[in-house]
Amino acid sequence: MAAYDRLVRQLPNRLQILGIGVEGHIGFVERGAAARDTGVMLVKLASSTLKANEDDFRLRSPGGDDCSVEPAHYAITQGIGTVLSAGAILMLAWGVKKRAAVERMLLHDPGTQNPAGWIQAHENVTVVLDEDAFGNLNVNDLAARGFRVERHEVPHKDEIYGY
Repeated sequence: MAAYDRLVRQLPNRLQILGIGVEGHIGFVERGAAARDTGVMLVKLASSTLKANEDDFRLRSPGGDDCSVEPAHYAITQGIGTVLSAGAILMLAWGVKKRAAVERMLLHDPGTQNPAGWIQAHENVTVVLDEDAFGNLNVNDLAARGFRVERHEVPHKDEIYGY
């Protein structure tokens, strides 16, 4: 894992694309394991992560049938230090279930209990949220913390996909 971490960090111009978990983690860096200097590591997945991703973690046969294999409870993930070594970060979040985590990420101090908050320490971050994830965030509160907020209308899905 150390060799992979060194390899990734040698690519400082890379774009790091992330999602935020309902508990405020990024990648699989769960709360409690998210010190600022962490590199690539093996982590135990929280029960909330397993539940939130149960459909994604379910194994299926080539015919599409569910297999009766228990999902992995561990993952290899980039640590916060590895993530922050990227040249740019794109953070994505949508849905009301992500609202509290997004608020913590943007308005609370980073730390092991607020892993996503570490993106505040990066110079080149873009956060893309839908209305549900944005929730009741106050634009003035965000501006006071150095964020610039832009609102863009997104076409209705019928206009995008032609339903």
